[in-house]
Amino acid sequence: MLLRAGEAVDEQQGSDAPLPTTGWPGRDVRQRAAVDPHDGRGGIGACHRGRSLGVRSDHRDDDYAGARCPDPPDTVKETVVPSVVPTEGWGVLHLFFHVRRELLEGAQGAARDFAGRLKAFDDRDGYQVLAFSVLGQKADFGVMALGPDLAALDGLHTELAGSPLGQALLPAASYLSLTELSDYGQTEEEEVERLRREGIEPGTDAHEEQLAAFRERMEAYARHRLYPDLPQRQVIGFYPMSKRRGGEHNWYLLDFEQRRRLMGAHAQTGRRFSDRITQLITASTGLDDWEWGVTLLADDPKALKDVVYTMRFDEVSARYSDFGPFVTGLVCEPDELFRHLHLT
Repeated sequence: MLLRAGEAVDEQQGSDAPLPTTGWPGRDVRQRAAVDPHDGRGGIGACHRGRSLGVRSDHRDDDYAGARCPDPPDTVKETVVPSVVPTEGWGVLHLFFHVRRELLEGAQGAARDFAGRLKAFDDRDGYQVLAFSVLGQKADFGVMALGPDLAALDGLHTELAGSPLGQALLPAASYLSLTELSDYGQTEEEEVERLRREGIEPGTDAHEEQLAAFRERMEAYARHRLYPDLPQRQVIGFYPMSKRRGGEHNWYLLDFEQRRRLMGAHAQTGRRFSDRITQLITASTGLDDWEWGVTLLADDPKALKDVVYTMRFDEVSARYSDFGPFVTGLVCEPDELFRHLHLT
């Protein structure tokens, strides 16, 4: 359970809205604070899909010591669930965890094992994992995993839950979405019309060259949106967003051309930050609590602030969009992450 929706650099977007009454991550923060870390029910292993994996409060140091942990796997175990591959795009899973440190004395081996599982999944063809330390107290760390098969993503989730470290983690939040193309991108017919207005007529060499360049740009854009290869930047930001449906400003009552005009202006604003930000907008309507998830990657945290602030002045954000909670993290290699968290 997680958030709700607002955009940034490209094209689906928002305005300021109060956090949902359930707060981060979909349940009241007072309820989270009231969880007794010693009640023997806390880790993801214990609560995952309603089955106990043996978290207990009377643990001994060697329960999680390196000698008791399996070696990091060379390959991720194949899931027993049949493949679930979308007809277009990839699955994207954001997972956020709190560490139950009272269970982690002597847990260096468990942390190394967990890091090995993340790296093994990242090594699979067509899959990618970004691990990050979450700034603030919304979570201790997060994992972003993406790839073509939802069963494989869920397999990673269940494998992490069943690992030695997983049994000492408390879920903070999660978000599921799919990569998608925008409904409002420029068409080839529109490019032909644009060239005609500039005096470049069909059948000329200049027209064919310009059209070939347009097709190449659109193919690259589609590859990035549907099958991204995300760079390893220093900072990650994530938030969900939705378009407004009730009240005076209802996005879904606008006709297509109105929506397209607003989104086109919004995309132009976003492109001003393309040298500072890598953005991935993923769709979650019918899949999670908000309509889109927005992942931003940068080396300068100020770039995250600047792009979101600037785009809030666009009409599509100011009138028609709501944002959920924002999460910011420091991207690390898995081994470095657990050293940073003082788990190894």
